[in-house]
Amino acid sequence: MNVNKNRSFFEWINYIKEFRFDVQKNHFKNIVYVAKKLGILNSNMFIYIVGGTNGKGTTCYILEKILLKHGYKVGLYTSPHLFRYTERVRINGVELEEDLHIISFNNVEIARGTLFLTYYDFITLSALYLFKHSKLDIIILEVGLGGRLDATNVITPNISVITNISLDHIEILGNNRHLISIEKIGILRSRKIAIISETNFSRVAKKIVYKNNVKIRLIHQDWFYKKYNNFWSFMNKYHCFLNLPLPNVPLVNAATALAAISESEIVLNKYIIKNCFQDISIPGRFQVLSYNPKIILDVAHNSCAVNYLFGKLVNMKVLGKIYVIIGLLKGKDILNIVTPLVTIVSFWYCVRLNTKRSISPRKIVQFLPINSSEICVNIEYAWRKVQNIVSINDVILIFGSFFTVREIYKFLIN
Repeated sequence: MNVNKNRSFFEWINYIKEFRFDVQKNHFKNIVYVAKKLGILNSNMFIYIVGGTNGKGTTCYILEKILLKHGYKVGLYTSPHLFRYTERVRINGVELEEDLHIISFNNVEIARGTLFLTYYDFITLSALYLFKHSKLDIIILEVGLGGRLDATNVITPNISVITNISLDHIEILGNNRHLISIEKIGILRSRKIAIISETNFSRVAKKIVYKNNVKIRLIHQDWFYKKYNNFWSFMNKYHCFLNLPLPNVPLVNAATALAAISESEIVLNKYIIKNCFQDISIPGRFQVLSYNPKIILDVAHNSCAVNYLFGKLVNMKVLGKIYVIIGLLKGKDILNIVTPLVTIVSFWYCVRLNTKRSISPRKIVQFLPINSSEICVNIEYAWRKVQNIVSINDVILIFGSFFTVREIYKFLIN
C-alpha cells in the first residue's frame, strides 16, 4: 500500500499507470474484496452493463443521452479515454473535477491495502465509488475487456447488453468466437434481462445462457430495426418507433440502446427519442474534422470495425483519392484490419505511435501492396507528408487506435 493524500491528480495518474495491465490468478477475488470494503456492491441504482467487441462505447453514449433527456440522474463509465482521464467518468453528462477523483483514488488505495489490482481494476473501482456517492438513479458501465473477469462485472446489473462478438484481444480472450463468447456472456445474470445484438450468437453460448435462466432478448427475434432511405424504425413487444432520424453512428448500436431501455420499464417519450438521434456525435467515431479535403478520424482497430468504416467511405462516393494514416497497437490482426480498405486507399502512411505498445510500422507495410505505403517516424511526419500531395476532393483518414486519434488531435490543435 502506498497511500499519499497529498498526491496531485497528475501524480495519481502516473502512479496507477505503473500498475500491471495483465491479470493474475484469483485477481477477480481481489476486486470483490476491495469492492466490499468500499461498500459499492449493494446499490439501489438501476444498472446497465454493456459488453461486446465493437460499439460498446457508442451504445453507452446513446443510453446516457436518452436517459438524461428523460430526466434521470445518470452515471456513465467508459474506456478507454480519448484525450484525458476524466472522460471515463461522467455524472449527468459532465466530467468530474480532478479533486473528486483524488478522493476516490485515495479510498480505493486504502481499501486494497497490499492486494494486487490491475490498472483497469483500480480505476473501475474508483468510478464505482464515485457513483456510489453521487445519488444517481442509473449507472451505465462499459466493459473493458472480455466480461467474465472484467472489473465492471463485480456489480450485478439489472440489464446486460452484448453488442457483438468478433475476434479481438485473442491473446487474452481466445483465438475463436466460441472461446470469446464464453468470456463475453460472463456479464449476463440469472433471471435478469440480456440484450443481444450479435446476429450469430453461438449455440454453445445460447445453451449456457438458457441453462442459467437468463432472460435473453435476441436481435431479429425479440426486437427489430430497419433502415429506410432517410429514416429508420424500431420495434419490440413494448414499443414501435417509426420515422426516426438516421444517426451518425452505427444504426445497430442505436437500436441496441433502444432495446435495452425499452426493457427497463421506463416510460419513453417518442418525441424525446426522435430528438436524441438527430444530433448524436461521438469523438473518434467516423468524426469528420473538416471538408475540402475531408479529414476523418476513427478509432477502428479490428476487422469488424474496419468493415463498417469501409462501408461509410464507399457510401461517401469520394471524388478524389483516399490517403490513410494508420497506427496500431501490438496484438492486432494487421492483415484483417487493412484488407477491407486496400481496394479503395491510394496510399498508406504507417506510423509509430508514442507508446511502448505500438506495432512497428514496418510490420504494417508488410501487409500492404508494394509501393503503396511509407514508413513514418510519427504522426506529425505522416501529416506533413500527406499535406504535400492532397487535393480538395481527397480524403485523409486517420485510424487504427485511440492512441492514433489522440495523437493527431493533439498535433492539430497545438
